[in-house]
Amino acid sequence: MINITLHRSYSDYVDYMKNREQKWGEFPDIIDSFVVSLRSDNILRPLTLKYLGEHIKKDT
Repeated sequence: MINITLHRSYSDYVDYMKNREQKWGEFPDIIDSFVVSLRSDNILRPLTLKYLGEHIKKDT
């Protein structure tokens, strides 16, 4: 399962993660996350799911 969320601030993200942990506990085996600022002028990669697809293909 892939879950994509958008948050107004880092503190909203932290609140979301705390709530997720309380609600789901240890149900998910693997949890990875990353934070991207949509307000930054410095764009290392465009925001796309292309790289996620390539990563998934590599692991299978």
